[in-house]
Amino acid sequence: MSKAEDKSEKWVQAQRKAFTHWVNTCLKVREERVETLEEGFNNGLRLIALVEILTKEALRKRHNSKVALKVHKVNNCFLALEHLKDPELGNVKGLTIGAEDFVDGRTNMILGFCWQLLRKFSGVGKGDGSGAGAGSFESGLLDWLKQTLASYEDINLDKGFKSEGFSNGKIFLALNHAFNPDSVDYKSYDAANQLTNCQDALRIGEESAGVPATIDPEDLASGQASDKEIILYLSLWYETFKGKQGDVTAESLQSKLKAVEEEITIITAENEELRLRQSSLESQTSNLSEKLTLLKEEQENLSIQLREELETELRTTEESFREEKEANELELSKLRETVQMDGKSSEEKRTQLQNAVNETNNEREKLTEELKAFREKIEREKEELEKENAALEKRIRDFEKDHSALEEAMRKRQAEQGQNVFNLRKEVMKHLGCMDEWKIFLDQQGMTYESEDLAVHMETSPDFMEMDTKQKIETVSQALSEEDAQLAALTKKKQSGDDSEEEEAPKITKSPSKKSASVKKVDKKSKK
Repeated sequence: MSKAEDKSEKWVQAQRKAFTHWVNTCLKVREERVETLEEGFNNGLRLIALVEILTKEALRKRHNSKVALKVHKVNNCFLALEHLKDPELGNVKGLTIGAEDFVDGRTNMILGFCWQLLRKFSGVGKGDGSGAGAGSFESGLLDWLKQTLASYEDINLDKGFKSEGFSNGKIFLALNHAFNPDSVDYKSYDAANQLTNCQDALRIGEESAGVPATIDPEDLASGQASDKEIILYLSLWYETFKGKQGDVTAESLQSKLKAVEEEITIITAENEELRLRQSSLESQTSNLSEKLTLLKEEQENLSIQLREELETELRTTEESFREEKEANELELSKLRETVQMDGKSSEEKRTQLQNAVNETNNEREKLTEELKAFREKIEREKEELEKENAALEKRIRDFEKDHSALEEAMRKRQAEQGQNVFNLRKEVMKHLGCMDEWKIFLDQQGMTYESEDLAVHMETSPDFMEMDTKQKIETVSQALSEEDAQLAALTKKKQSGDDSEEEEAPKITKSPSKKSASVKKVDKKSKK
């Protein structure tokens, strides 16, 4: 075997190894694999599976799942190729392989086919798989490599696939390190040890990342590896990195689980609050539900009753018509027999008989028209009944809508009452604070002050019991404010001096007993 033939054979083996790995990586999602590309695609079934995985669309035409004859194999492969060519599905252009090439196991054609699929569906560049835009695939792959190894300052890719980083093995060592930092001590490798670097890089890549070594390390170190060999091997690394990014790690699952648990806690609290609201609304909506049930039962009973009445009346009419028809037909039959017996003896008798027949026919037609009119009447009543039912259903829907509006109003009312209660509590606490200050002052003076009864203030509002909650709170708040103002005025007057105390201070009655601390009520007029 010549040197050229040996190199060609090595390239075929490299492609077979690389594409077998790539195809099995794709088929892994369906738990399938191929041992060899030639035998794996032979019957078209795994070829269809690969095509469906890449296009993310199921085959639109029925194929032969049980392959017994060659024609079945050819048909399956043909359907897979048509699926790839469809502009709405695979949109792969420039396919030169035929269905029989797969069945016959033609290696070179199958390898070329795999190259087209890799270029089309790898996500690198914007190639359509035809090879016409091949530059976009290589340039896209090179851009990805630059981005992945941007943090490695000793790697320079300005010369593309002819860069020194390929021949000294540093690029592939860096890929191993970027994929799994624990797999290789990158800084310990010297760029001068090219062969050792290449051997270790390919070996570690296969052992740690599962990337098959499709390049001869000696060819790579000596710079004899072609661009297409390097591109093929890099494409496998690209697929490996892409698969890693799509994997779900334990840390990500734990983080998501923690977020879900926190969300569940929040939702549980919200559900508890909603459950409390629901319990308060259920008591309010029970009567509405009962009324709604009664309306529905009334509708059903009305429909059943009207339907039964109409059916009964219709049956009665039909029976009456049938009886009259039978009687008329019997009478007509008797008349015909009489005519036959009498013959043509008398023109007058024939006329009479004919008149009788005409009258009978007229009566029958009349009955027929009456029956038709009755049927029309029933139809009209049926339409009216349907309209009534529709109106009743509309009432039910309006009722349900009012029910929802009532629930919303009750919710807002509860919120408003809660705010009003809070405001009332605030005013009362403020009033109590003032009363404490005033009590201390009076105790020091040996006097006391009797607060004005709120009930007295409320008596000035005869409609107090008819007020809503907000108005009641405003009334009580006003009374408290007035009393606070009186207390403040009394304090100010008391602090102004003894000379003005007798004129401006409220009239206070001191207790006749030193042991008793009780005093009489302050005169209301003096407070004013």
